Amino acid sequence: QSVFRAEGLPLDLAYIPIIESGFKTNALSKASAKGPWQFMRPTARDHGLKTDWYIDERSDPEKATVAAAQYLKTLHKMFDGDWHLVLAAYNGGLGRLQRAMRSSGEDDFWSLANSSRHLPRETREYVPLILAAIIVAKNLMDSADKSAPGQDRESLQKRLAEELRTMCREHLAPYEVPKDFEFAESLPRSALGKLLKRELT
Repeated sequence: QSVFRAEGLPLDLAYIPIIESGFKTNALSKASAKGPWQFMRPTARDHGLKTDWYIDERSDPEKATVAAAQYLKTLHKMFDGDWHLVLAAYNGGLGRLQRAMRSSGEDDFWSLANSSRHLPRETREYVPLILAAIIVAKNLMDSADKSAPGQDRESLQKRLAEELRTMCREHLAPYEVPKDFEFAESLPRSALGKLLKRELT
């Protein structure tokens, strides 16, 4: 979270790797995205990460986090501060999202996600999964802090990651929206209801 704080970004974005990789440094997707932030090679190189036959800094948690913060900050500027579009672009690719917006005439993620014609299912589900992960993580981290104060937060996050990924997909209730949930104000009531009432499909 210190990296995001330094970049002036919402600290909640630090929970993205819960869904992306479970905080596994060598996680590799079918599309060859790698590391805790699941960077594709071109995007990684664009943001200063070395990826060659000898070294792949996508697996370096510190350098990859800095690169992710820079990329998210760039997307934030491109989409005029709309974090839902930022997350959709992070997952599905900038070009794909821009094409979807042009073809549909929509500039709101939730409107785009209402139809299967514009975005792939993975991207349509990705944004609510990230938001759900943040809500679940904050609840569990707060509970852990109360039951075991002083526990190392980084190791705790890694240990909880796999549990959180499952809970976000299958058991979203009962969780309360934390008071410091940074995306709540821009989240439609219907979407928030889906996150908290197991209606995500």
